[in-house]
Amino acid sequence: MKRYLESIVIVFCIALSASCVTSPPTFIEAPKPPASARLRVFVQALQNSAKWRTPYPEFARLTFGKVRKVWYDTGIYDVVSVAEADAALGSYRSRMSWKSDGYALAIEAARALWADYAMLVERVQKGSSFWWRTTLINARTGAVFLVFMNVPGGSRDDFQTVIQASYEQLFRDARADMLATATYRKSGGELPRGPAVSLQAGSEVARDIVFQEPAAALSAAPVIAIYDIKSTTEDNLITSILSEALRAEIHALGRFRLVSRENMETILEEMELQMSGLVDEKFAVKAGAGLAAQQIVVGQFGAVGKSSVLQAKRIDVATQRTLGLHSIRCETGSEEQLLDSMASLAMELSRDS
Repeated sequence: MKRYLESIVIVFCIALSASCVTSPPTFIEAPKPPASARLRVFVQALQNSAKWRTPYPEFARLTFGKVRKVWYDTGIYDVVSVAEADAALGSYRSRMSWKSDGYALAIEAARALWADYAMLVERVQKGSSFWWRTTLINARTGAVFLVFMNVPGGSRDDFQTVIQASYEQLFRDARADMLATATYRKSGGELPRGPAVSLQAGSEVARDIVFQEPAAALSAAPVIAIYDIKSTTEDNLITSILSEALRAEIHALGRFRLVSRENMETILEEMELQMSGLVDEKFAVKAGAGLAAQQIVVGQFGAVGKSSVLQAKRIDVATQRTLGLHSIRCETGSEEQLLDSMASLAMELSRDS
């Protein structure tokens, strides 16, 4: 009889534990954060199996730290802290069904945290192969951007290389959505609160990519530093997104070796300079020499009448000669349309004079 009662208790505890995970959670709305010029992102680390050398808590901590640094340094994103997320969502987040029902739970969590986006990052093991899945979900519209990349080798270094590549691809896919979100916020629009009960299924952009190493021929290409585009209207979020988009397009041409943003920030800090302070063109050229760049790109964004105009210039560091100059424009309030012309802007800037 005693064993029977013990079995009943064990079964009851298991059922109760399962119900805590599978039943819809009740999120506590976080205090509204201070106004920010950046997009706010909630990040959740996931894994499809417990059979990993690095335990989940360490993986989640390392992943969060990496995402926060890489994304914050772009000037585009603020990442919700672990403490904020735990307080609002509970510390058992790793066991929730984040990908079900059109990512409804992820959207609800992002809204509870006053975040524009939810980002799910997941390490996946399929037999002897390893994969990395990154999903970005717009908390207002439900739009989904997903990158699924193979990780050759499966070591921590292999993962880091692929993770960086996945973020770059995710930005390329989602940048128009991010610009639209920035424009919506600039116009005074606010994020809806609570569950996405009336939200229609958002569009989805999904890519299944096999990672390719960069071409070795690029090692002989000129080194170029691309500074953040300056705004005459204090649209810092919009110009940060446009800056990253221009870097991506120039990099995609395969004609230059880009000074990474991380290296630029580090070296400029050592020179007691900041990217945001490089307004004067001659000063920017001198900073380019300190970055060991052979060429630089500077740009400016502002309003001209009812249009928004982005002008960019490529300059030779040694001679200070202008190598390329081009501009693109759109109707003010529709800045995401500039992205349609970003590839042509990069091409025009890169032409041999």
